[in-house]
Amino acid sequence: MGTITEIVEKWAAEKWNIPPAFKQNDDGDSATLKFTHKSECGDFDGYMEISNSKSLIVIYLYAPNTLPERGFALAMDAVARINQDMAVGNVEIVRKKESWFRFRAGIDVENDDLSTAMLDNLLGIAVGTVERYFPAMLSICFAGVTPERAIAEAREEKIDDVPIEKIIAEAASTKPLLDADVAPSPILSAWADELANAVSTQADANAWRMVGHGAIVVHDDMERACDMLRRVADEAGVRFVRIESDDVMDIPAGAGDPFAKAAPILVYFEPGDWINKIGKDTDDEEADKLRKFRKAFAARMESFDTGHPVIYTTSAYELEDVPLALRKRELLDRYFYIPKLPPDMLGKEFIGLFGWENCDASITGFPGKVGQLLGDEFDNEYLRRLAALNMARLAKRENRKLTFIDLVSMVTGGLGNLDEAVKDNEAILRHTAVHEAGHAAMAVIDSNGKNTPEYSTIVARKDTKGGVVESIAYSFARGDLFTYADFRHKIRISLAGRAAEEVAFGFDGISDGSRADLENCSRLASRAFADWGFAPNMNDAETSASNLAVIVGDASHSEMLHNETLIRKFLADEYKAAVKILSEHRALLDAIADRLVRDSVLDQGEIAELYAAHVNGICNAQSETSGQAK
Repeated sequence: MGTITEIVEKWAAEKWNIPPAFKQNDDGDSATLKFTHKSECGDFDGYMEISNSKSLIVIYLYAPNTLPERGFALAMDAVARINQDMAVGNVEIVRKKESWFRFRAGIDVENDDLSTAMLDNLLGIAVGTVERYFPAMLSICFAGVTPERAIAEAREEKIDDVPIEKIIAEAASTKPLLDADVAPSPILSAWADELANAVSTQADANAWRMVGHGAIVVHDDMERACDMLRRVADEAGVRFVRIESDDVMDIPAGAGDPFAKAAPILVYFEPGDWINKIGKDTDDEEADKLRKFRKAFAARMESFDTGHPVIYTTSAYELEDVPLALRKRELLDRYFYIPKLPPDMLGKEFIGLFGWENCDASITGFPGKVGQLLGDEFDNEYLRRLAALNMARLAKRENRKLTFIDLVSMVTGGLGNLDEAVKDNEAILRHTAVHEAGHAAMAVIDSNGKNTPEYSTIVARKDTKGGVVESIAYSFARGDLFTYADFRHKIRISLAGRAAEEVAFGFDGISDGSRADLENCSRLASRAFADWGFAPNMNDAETSASNLAVIVGDASHSEMLHNETLIRKFLADEYKAAVKILSEHRALLDAIADRLVRDSVLDQGEIAELYAAHVNGICNAQSETSGQAK
């Protein structure tokens, strides 16, 4: 019988059609056999380290893919549990740049009794161990299955009933955004019923094809889409797991479905690079990685197991954001279009985050106003949660319930806490007060009292010296309708700050503080005349149809010149109208300005009282006088 090295080399030559790499080390005593074993789980890289003088052979067999960092702690727990019952060898997680799962075992060969049968047995134990436990490790890391359950299933042992919240130990730890009293999407609820029926009746492949086991939710908020799908899983009575976008393409191919052991389960893939389209600007390495992932994903979905249903989902702003290669039949082939939440529902969502018990009636009684105010400013989950935390801190710090004015202040001032700015001198404060009073007065006068601002202030915030927030209820009532009258009303409100300065201080007293207002006016008027067919003095029959040729595509020089001419004329005319209106209602303008100088902040009720006293009161008195004269 030859040396250990010679026996191993002979065995390898007989075992593989193409003999693996065999390297004799420089010391003449040791050698290394490097081989690849093909398995249903993928290709295993293996090494045999041989020492003739020590009569020792050590085998290492590596799983075909790395493990993600997100489940590392649970994976280490699983390794410890597996090794407790290992009779030969042990499993390990080797951490270098990445984390690899491997089997290691050594045999001490004395008295030259090594045989090829012993080597076959050693390789068989290594392969069997990795094939059994590597899919379990994937289920732990990606599907959130607990180590106890994953290992028991790998050993085909009886599994005691475990609460779902323990099974999805890590993945389900994120609290859903939606509050319990926020109604989910009707079409998603209907799909949840279909899923529940398919699972409970153990539907066959044809039935599942009708239900769909791959879906895309098209919505304006990806975090909310995820929460809606979490609700679908809950209503369908299946488990739920969210896979972060950076981990999606790390899910190994050829190792079976890592989520099958947690089935029935709804898997949500957070949108990210994995749905990038492959184009001419995509480098070869990235393109190959995307193709490999999509091929493996397609194979996994096409081999859907009705006995262990895994439903894959994702979300997108537009359906076309998901490549056509993933939207084929048997893949992500069911689509749900969820419109932007209406203000009322959005407001309930915000109040749920703040805590209904932490808000007073000015918030809880008007969820539509809350949604209208906060929806655009805090348009994703992270900002909404920061806003909720900001409000919670305010309520605790001041030991009171939140008010609607608190929300307005947060919108105008941002999420940060600001030191109170050093107050300007009286002349500057008066100038600021008149400017903001102009905006507030025009809003309420030009709408006949309907658009009474929520809030007006001369408290400096960020890079502004003050601000006015228009009536949320007025905007909410208008909905998506935007008429010429609405357009003109907005323009007049924006111009009214500068117009008020002219009325109060004369031409020479107009300050440089109207740039933002004029930018807003110019931008809005440009859209109105270029895109909507509006025209200056459109309420006149002679000019109503004077600008119906809207700009299509890139504007020509003559179109830009024409549009600019319309903007300049319109803004000049509306500015004159704003000056006239404020001059006629100078008493209201001065009253609001005086109160702002005194109190710094006016709320909607206070502005309404001033309007009633200085406009409605005058109108009523004039009406009574006119009646007596008759």
